[in-house]
This record gives sequence, structure tokens and C-alpha cells, in this order.
Amino acid sequence: MKGNFVIVCRDQDAPEFDAIMTEYGAFQTQLSSTTWYLKLEVAPELIQEEICERLGKYTTHYIFETTAVTYNTVDSAVASALAIYLALALAAASVSAKDWKVIRFGVDPSYPPFEYKSAHGQMQGLDIDIGEALCAKLQAKCIWVEQDFDSIIPALKARKFDAILSSMAVTAPRQKHIDFSNKLFNAPARMVALADAKLTPDASALDGKRIGVQQGTTAEIYAKRHWVPRGVKIIAYPSQDLVYADLRSGRLDASLQDEIQANVGFLKTQSGQGFAFAGPAIKDPETISQGIAIGLRKGDTDLQEQLNQALAELQKNGTYQALIEKYFSFNSYHD
Repeated sequence: MKGNFVIVCRDQDAPEFDAIMTEYGAFQTQLSSTTWYLKLEVAPELIQEEICERLGKYTTHYIFETTAVTYNTVDSAVASALAIYLALALAAASVSAKDWKVIRFGVDPSYPPFEYKSAHGQMQGLDIDIGEALCAKLQAKCIWVEQDFDSIIPALKARKFDAILSSMAVTAPRQKHIDFSNKLFNAPARMVALADAKLTPDASALDGKRIGVQQGTTAEIYAKRHWVPRGVKIIAYPSQDLVYADLRSGRLDASLQDEIQANVGFLKTQSGQGFAFAGPAIKDPETISQGIAIGLRKGDTDLQEQLNQALAELQKNGTYQALIEKYFSFNSYHD
């Protein structure tokens, strides 16, 4: 089946646009400075996801159709009518794209108290509560999509979900790949070890020690950059729960993770008895964090703006503070 689609670009200068469309064998008709009508020689559903991914940095909307009308075989009246139809369709798509009735959040539910599963398999935690409150403010439905943290950014870029709400720290390297909402809270990192271990988060004191981190986290980035060259053995795990399991079993000398997650999600639990923070918090803006925020695809400014506005309203009316206090009895974790 052949098919057509309309594509709208953010700007008039998309250097790879023609080359990519030629590769797909698309017949092009430009409707305006930023709108093209394209006739494909293959079924559009076969390449929709691929086109969206490759042209994501240039484009905002796609309208895929299954009935083909070739511009160079119709008279001017038909062409004009089709142009009007497409313009109306694009306008409707624009409104729809900014009217988020469903928001899919990517989450790794292995990081209590921020995101984890109840005994009945339900998502819960601070990030889950924040997401549900944001959706309620936007009159949207929240859908939670499970994803391992170390692959959560590629999954976002592949459009598996719309945003990341999984205690993700804002760092300069991540900002090269995705955008972020306004900050949700701060996120210092801190090491945990046996209470009598007398360890400090200094490379010279950790020489030969085994330190556990969760894959894909800023703790892993920091530890591998600053500690591995000094002889510290860093072991990365798919989830934070596995880090704590090996810490309890003695296979690790210490773990490095978010301070509040460690405090509430481990040290204050039965599993954390006998363990304590080892040394002060680590603050390194280059690798650790500029705060926790919601991750979004580059260019998804409409969703970013709506989430920021909803977040500001929750902070203003006291809802956000109430959610924080549901999990934490102190306020050092946010401004």
C-alpha cells in the first residue's frame, strides 16, 4: 500500500530533510515555508517511527494518510482544495499536540521512596505522586511505563513514552541529549557503609575497596571518573535494590547513591540496620547533579511548558510541599 503524509518543520532550514526524503523515495510538494506534502512509495506505517526518530530534531507534527493524491496529476482546483484540507488538518493536529490528555512517564520502579512497587504491584513513591498531581492539574491521564534506568534516555528518544519521571538528575552530558523541566528538588550523593567501617568518600581512603552503584546514574559517572583511576573497584548493578543486597551480603564495602534515597529507602528500613552514611555528601555539579527534574525529548516545548506551569501551580497552592512532607520530615532536599 502506498501512502501520504504531511510533515511540519520547526524552521525553514533543515539540511538533512531533502536527503532523508529522497532516501525514502518520497515525492514532495511544498505547501508553505515550513510544510510539505509527501507521497511515499511504501506504506507509511512501516516507516513512521523511523521517520519520526530521524527527523525529530526538525519536525513537530506528522499526519499519515492511506489514500494517495499526487499533486502533479490533479488540476489546480483539486490541488487548492487539498491544500485547504491539509491546512485544516495541520491546525487540528497542532491543537491536539498541545492538548495532552494522556502523558506517558518512563520510570524505573526500583528506587524507593521515589518510585517502587507495592506488594500488589502498584506504582508508588514521591515521583509517582508528583506525576499524578501534575496530570490532575493538566486534566490528563498518567500512564507509567517501566524502563531500566540505564536505557531510559534512549527509550524516551525512541518515543516509548513522553517524559522521564524517575528521579533523574540534570547534568551537562544529559542536557546534550534531552531537555528538562524546572527543578523538582536537589540531589546530593552520599556513600553508605557499615556503621563501624570508618570509610570516607575519598579515593585514597577507598583504594582497593568495592563500591556499588546503579547503572546509568550520576553516582556511577562520578565514581568511574574520580575513583576508578585511583584503584577503587566500582561495580554497577541494574537496580538500586541489587546494590543494597550485595552491600548487606558483604560483597560490597560501600555504596554510592542519592542521599535521601539511601536515608529513607534503606537506612531507615529493617534491611539498613547496622549501616550508616560514610562521610559527607558529595557535591560535584559536573557529574553528580544540578537537581532532579523531568526529562523530555529535545523540542517537546509544549509539554515542557505545560509541566512547568502545572508544577509552579502545585508549588504555589501547597500541594507540592505536602507531597514532599509525606515522605521526608525535613526540607534540605529542596529549595
